Amino acid sequence: MINDPQVIQQRSAGDPAEPRLGKREKLADQVARMIEESILNGRLAPGEQLPIELEIAASLNVSRTVVRDAIRALASRRLVDVRQGVGTTVTSPSSEAYAEAAYVLLLRSDCTVGDLLDARELLDTELIIGAMRAGRADWAPAENALSDYRSAIKDKHWGRVIEAHNRFHLCMLTALRNPVIDLLIAPMQEILVVTAPSPWDPSSPAEWAKGYPDHPPILDAAENGDEDLLREAVRAHYAYKDQPSFKRTRKQLLRKVAPIRGALTRGRSSRATDNGLRQLDYIPRGQGFLEGQRKGKRGTRV
Repeated sequence: MINDPQVIQQRSAGDPAEPRLGKREKLADQVARMIEESILNGRLAPGEQLPIELEIAASLNVSRTVVRDAIRALASRRLVDVRQGVGTTVTSPSSEAYAEAAYVLLLRSDCTVGDLLDARELLDTELIIGAMRAGRADWAPAENALSDYRSAIKDKHWGRVIEAHNRFHLCMLTALRNPVIDLLIAPMQEILVVTAPSPWDPSSPAEWAKGYPDHPPILDAAENGDEDLLREAVRAHYAYKDQPSFKRTRKQLLRKVAPIRGALTRGRSSRATDNGLRQLDYIPRGQGFLEGQRKGKRGTRV
């Protein structure tokens, strides 16, 4: 625990002058910004506890209410974790806040289901081709994920099928092992996967088995460095989105699709930092979203 509340205001010798509370911003926003700067520059490390509200308030000459509001703002950004009886702790770096914010932004936009699926196809094509051209891509994790995908289908373990399927796509997108791409693409892929409806009924083993053959050609083309085959394989994987029967679904706004809106709530309620937003496609108690659309039914609400 950091016992000296002045650490929030301290700066290293090479940093600009010590920040002062001004009048243009709300006090709570200024306090939150100052604490955030101390977290981002590493002065407040993950796992360390902040001083108690009273000490921070006294050091900055503000009220405890101002400090409390600032802490709430930081907690909403997943920078700190507040627990009764424990105190306020700096959290470890996580993509969860980024994914959740981007997810909300998508739901407030005029993006359609078609826009989302087009984005997935574009990422699966261009990022993989970029890795192929670099000549140093690591396809081994994708091979392992594909093997797990196949084994899970054989064992009829549908939870593992979904996990392996999603992991395969993520491993393909991050095969270049660029740290910036790895950092940004994981939550982006999570958002795309969580919001995009599946062409298969997730409660049916036969339906999930139908999806597997689309994936080996993608990996084979990537490993062989064949860009034309890669584009063809990815296009085949997403062919369903351009079918006449899918035309109506393509036009639907993401915010109008109830299962997509509900995915964020389910992700928040899971409280599992390694899971993040939960997979929308997996609705084990009923029809898959697209399957229901084909039959004129609503997707199962979870």
